[in-house]
Amino acid sequence: MDDARDILEVLADRTACKSGEAFFTTLVKEMTKAWDVACAMVTEAVDAPITSVRTLAAWSKNGVLDNLELDLEGSPCQRVIRGEITYFPESVQSLFPKCDTLKALNAESYCGLPFYNASNEVIGHFAIFDDKRMAVNPADSHVLKIFAMRAASELERSRIDARLRDSERQLRQILNTTLDAIIVIDNEGRITEWNPQAENVFGSAREEAIGRLVHEMVA
Repeated sequence: MDDARDILEVLADRTACKSGEAFFTTLVKEMTKAWDVACAMVTEAVDAPITSVRTLAAWSKNGVLDNLELDLEGSPCQRVIRGEITYFPESVQSLFPKCDTLKALNAESYCGLPFYNASNEVIGHFAIFDDKRMAVNPADSHVLKIFAMRAASELERSRIDARLRDSERQLRQILNTTLDAIIVIDNEGRITEWNPQAENVFGSAREEAIGRLVHEMVA
């Protein structure tokens, strides 16, 4: 598949209803097919300053690869995470002889593209590897740039969801361990939270109270 419009349509169609891990896995799978390469991966930056990245998904011709953390020192990915679109059509291993990832993939060529958050900070990258010369630079295509923005949005959404889940767990722990009866109601006066002490004080289980009008439970 070498027509940019065809690639864009396929990637858009295959990833449209996906989110999170499913989105990233489908994306790298279709990228390997679209550009007929040996491997594609999408990563997120681990820390700041960024010295390593973690794969969100990776796909080779043999199928999905396990996620892992990659050290950037001495790799072409290091340039990408610094914000450079990076393309080596051949002999990439000789240019980066200490890069274990290139050796493991038997890479001859490489293309990498960074993606950014809303603050214009690099938060991850696409990387495409091939075991033969890469005659066409995929980064010249608008397709990669479009999906770099899509990947950045999905990664930020996933991070927000993770923070919300952490906050909810912390709130649940507080509600479950406090010695006070805590009842939370919405604008209509319906109960949205009823902690264990409220169960003890009012003699009703949480499952019975949630969704009920507060005056029905505490009258």
